Amino acid sequence: MSNPFTHDWLQKKTTLENHLTGLLSFLQSTSVLYAPIEHSIFAGGKRLRAILLLDTFEALSRQPLRAALDAACALEVLHCFSLVHDDLPCMDNDEYRRGKKTTHTLYGEDIGLLTGDALFAIAFQILSSIPENVLPPSATLHLIRILCEKGGIQGMIEGQALECYQESAFEIDQKTFFSIIHRKTSALFSAAFMMGSVCALQPPQIIASFEKIGFHFGNAFQLADDFHDQDNPTEKTNAFQLFDPDSMIQFFSSELDQAEALLLEAVPHTAQTFLEIFQWLRNQIA
Repeated sequence: MSNPFTHDWLQKKTTLENHLTGLLSFLQSTSVLYAPIEHSIFAGGKRLRAILLLDTFEALSRQPLRAALDAACALEVLHCFSLVHDDLPCMDNDEYRRGKKTTHTLYGEDIGLLTGDALFAIAFQILSSIPENVLPPSATLHLIRILCEKGGIQGMIEGQALECYQESAFEIDQKTFFSIIHRKTSALFSAAFMMGSVCALQPPQIIASFEKIGFHFGNAFQLADDFHDQDNPTEKTNAFQLFDPDSMIQFFSSELDQAEALLLEAVPHTAQTFLEIFQWLRNQIA
């Protein structure tokens, strides 16, 4: 999807990537996987999920950003893990991602697999290393649980597995399709909004509201992604290839409208920080 970054988005992206570089610097002298890990993380990307986490935190708290930055980096590393494994020959068998060679293409399938494994572990290492004077241990444990649930067998990995089990893309019904994207895509967006609110030490009802916001935003994001990939013959599950395009556009608008309404209800005075990303997503389907 086209990606006209605004100043705030670019600023957060730079801050996030600088923090990631610092967190991973110890690997440069200790791991033979440093080069493929670095390539997998820094080969491009919008950092959208991580930035949404930071935006959520800033909308809810005036405290320093340190815990939210660590959480955002952990989320981004886990997302990169999913991309490395998605690209493997046994999955989507992609040679390029964002115009650059994929990790397994550069370093071999075995190293690509191990790089993804390492990224998954590093994500939780980052979270578990948040100092107690930065975030209460109970909140850190909550972050770990969210990322396990939304990024694991109850979320993203389960969604990927559901997609793998589909023998023929064109036999997928709407119920199955949305079961896949709810887990494969929307779960991780829910994690972004939830983790930002946990870092801001919000009560359960606020965290639950942001979980719903992320869920609806993730649904809209996946439909926008499908809209841009609808002419790609290699797509396995694409809403605009499988179902009536007009219905999918209506569903996209409805999901984004629901996300915005919930956001304005949750943070009526600070929702402005999100509006540029919501508008960017809305512009993806014209």
